[in-house]
Amino acid sequence: AEYMGSLRSLDLSWNHFRPKGIATLAKGIKQAYCMTKCNLSWNGVELEGAIGLADAVKNTDILKELDLTNTRINTEAAVTFAKALATNETLVVLKMGQNPMETAGCYGVVTQIMQNANSKITELHFDRILVNKDFEEQFQKLRETQGGEEGITLVTGGMESERTRRLPPALAHPLVKIQTHCDIHNINLITHFEQIDGEKTGSVSKEEFRNAITEMGVSLTDEEMAIVTAQFDREMNGVINYLDFAEFMGTLGGESSNSVVKFRVVHYIRVANQKLAEKKAMEAEEAAEMTTQNAEEEEEE
Repeated sequence: AEYMGSLRSLDLSWNHFRPKGIATLAKGIKQAYCMTKCNLSWNGVELEGAIGLADAVKNTDILKELDLTNTRINTEAAVTFAKALATNETLVVLKMGQNPMETAGCYGVVTQIMQNANSKITELHFDRILVNKDFEEQFQKLRETQGGEEGITLVTGGMESERTRRLPPALAHPLVKIQTHCDIHNINLITHFEQIDGEKTGSVSKEEFRNAITEMGVSLTDEEMAIVTAQFDREMNGVINYLDFAEFMGTLGGESSNSVVKFRVVHYIRVANQKLAEKKAMEAEEAAEMTTQNAEEEEEE
């Protein structure tokens, strides 16, 4: 920290600095007479580091860009650091996104900048932090004091009120997609598969099963198709009994709830595995009896 005087740019991102280390670095930044850019992102600033950085920013007369992205700055630390912005006249870009400072911390930063008639900040980054209406109103006031819409650029994670709207919808289980498609287009699964199974064996290969589902017009990703085939290839031999598949789909009865479908799949697999185990046990018993019978016949001969 004592030898930062001639540094023009400092990038210590993605290191393991903790609050005490950041506070020590801040003393060097404060004394750096050439440093215009400093990146401390992805470190641990927290409150102790924020106090040190506030002192550095308050006293620097050359630093133009400071990146504090994802540095564990909470609301208290953000408000503490922001006090330096009321007097700083050199910062142009300030990045504080991905921090747990919430909308209150963002509000505190904007409020302090508003008190500085000589502030040079033109970019504020609060990436992935949801802000509320109070912040929006305060930021508009800041923009008005700095020349309207072109005065300052803002990046946030969006409005808190839009959070529920911005969440992606739950993805439908692939079996729900198949069932819904069959219901809409009135497709009989057994009839459809029998067109592929010319000998009417009741079973098709995995590849034939995939082709049959695709030919129906159901759009499944490779991952979704793998989920379906894995659940109905009971003996793991690459063969799917489409009669069992059609019977299971019939038990869904128009159910579109992922949780219910997953429960029924688990139940189906449990019962199927039990039947498979019983079948193998019976085959093993028959094989044992056959071996015993052959041995007895050999002895008689």
